Amino acid sequence: MDELSKFLTEVNFDSFAQQKKALLQSALDAAHYDPATSFRDFFQDRFFERRNRIVYYGQIDFQESDGKQCLSLASSLVSLLNAMDQLRIARMDEAHKKALGSPSTSAP
Repeated sequence: MDELSKFLTEVNFDSFAQQKKALLQSALDAAHYDPATSFRDFFQDRFFERRNRIVYYGQIDFQESDGKQCLSLASSLVSLLNAMDQLRIARMDEAHKKALGSPSTSAP
């Protein structure tokens, strides 16, 4: 998550998530997020590790509330990834506009 975040936003996952915490707030509240925990570790534990227990270990003794919590976390994570992508697009557009506005350095 850090590598993707650094590629898209130039900051690590936790830094970007802190900046865009409003996108995550309802899912964090529902999942009882502890502010002392990094966002990356929280998603790793509450979403990815839970998924791995189901898929790889066949653990199926979860409740409906667990499923709803995972859906909420996944949805908020997708929103955060979309915000990262939008930032990357905006930066690329700005760089492209600057390049178009700059005089060419190559000979005609």
